[in-house]
Amino acid sequence: MKRVTAIGPVRRVLLCCPLAVAVTLVSPHSVWAEEGASAPTWSPAAYEHLALENHPSLRASHHAWQASVREGEAARSRLAQPVLSYRAEIGTPWTDNPGLGHMVMLSQMIMWPSVLDAMAEPARVAAAVERERFDAQTLAIVFDVRRALIEIARVDHHKELIEEQRQYFQDAIGIVEAGMATGRAGYVDALRLTLSSEMLAERLDMLGREREESLIELRALLGLAAASPLGFDFHGDHDPTAVEEQPLEAAPLVAAMLAHHPELRQMAREAEMARAMGLASARSRRPSPMIGLGYSNMPAMAAGERQDALLIELSVPIPLFGRQYDADVERFESTRAAALEQRTALQRTLTAGIEASVARIDERLRRLQRYRIDLLPIATDVSERLLAEIELGRAMITDFQMAQQQQLDLAMMLVDLRADIAIERARLTMLTGGHFKAHGAHGAPSITIEEIGGRP
Repeated sequence: MKRVTAIGPVRRVLLCCPLAVAVTLVSPHSVWAEEGASAPTWSPAAYEHLALENHPSLRASHHAWQASVREGEAARSRLAQPVLSYRAEIGTPWTDNPGLGHMVMLSQMIMWPSVLDAMAEPARVAAAVERERFDAQTLAIVFDVRRALIEIARVDHHKELIEEQRQYFQDAIGIVEAGMATGRAGYVDALRLTLSSEMLAERLDMLGREREESLIELRALLGLAAASPLGFDFHGDHDPTAVEEQPLEAAPLVAAMLAHHPELRQMAREAEMARAMGLASARSRRPSPMIGLGYSNMPAMAAGERQDALLIELSVPIPLFGRQYDADVERFESTRAAALEQRTALQRTLTAGIEASVARIDERLRRLQRYRIDLLPIATDVSERLLAEIELGRAMITDFQMAQQQQLDLAMMLVDLRADIAIERARLTMLTGGHFKAHGAHGAPSITIEEIGGRP
């Protein structure tokens, strides 16, 4: 009777542990912060925005875009400088009219407006190319931050499961020790459970190292110092491993990619820029006339000639040699064709990436639902029954350990499957140009190339 009183409450606690594990898996919501550090607790979206604000590659893209904009403005206003010329004529002593004459001429080359527009167009398109490159880099940075956060959340959920399992073993050791007094259990059984508990402690240490590696990657993305404390809000929709258990279709995702992916638009712009450069080369072949106005007081060479005169000049180059312009046009046409072919190749790569991500999500969803609905309840029931049998001295500790290990493995697999699905959904957000909204995360990036220019 006394034994039942001592063991009964412990048994009730232990039987609740599998249920606690299952509840944790269904709703793994926790707030995590680094031990011994005071850190602000931010949502994943806040970390993404911080990375975008601090990333030097985005500032580099802003400067390149700004340079292209300025180049276009300069090309549109690029005019030939006026030419002021002076000529003196000195008569020799043996001429009939020795003396000194002067001539001043002001000349200006006239640029055709169509030529100026053609010269400015490549720079305008180059600015658009830099804008698309900026958007592509933004998507990649957001994906890297989301993946790092998912890996941190994966490790934290694993640690929570292992800590609960370790406490489970500690409570089981108490039951075994109580059974040793009545001969229902032996000292070896307690040692086996203690060994299992210590092995779980070693796994916690390994997970701690994995978490630190993910933190290092995240700090680099955020532009923070190595010792900067980080806090995480993994509640509700802010949990990066929370996923919708719904299959996806590849066709609408591919359509979104074709319409919105910035790298595809970038390559289309590069083809447009090559065409614009070819047009500028062809337009530059058009001769630009030069006009001039001057004054001359050259001495007359004979009686009756004018000595003071206004001069008007008009000169036009004759485009006899134009092979170099034709060669430039052909070169830029080849560059344009190459950009279009590269765009087609990238389109195939992105399409394959979307289809592969959708296939991986479908496969992991099937496993997740099978583990959660079928296998984990069975493992939980087996653990409960074996624990009851151990109290009665009719089960082996090794069987109980194996059942507990299977239950822990299934629980950790559920975490892994959710994390894998979350990573693939984040990848789809990147592949569709921000037009696939992953669960708990915004879709398109929230910063523009104009905004980044004001950042330090």
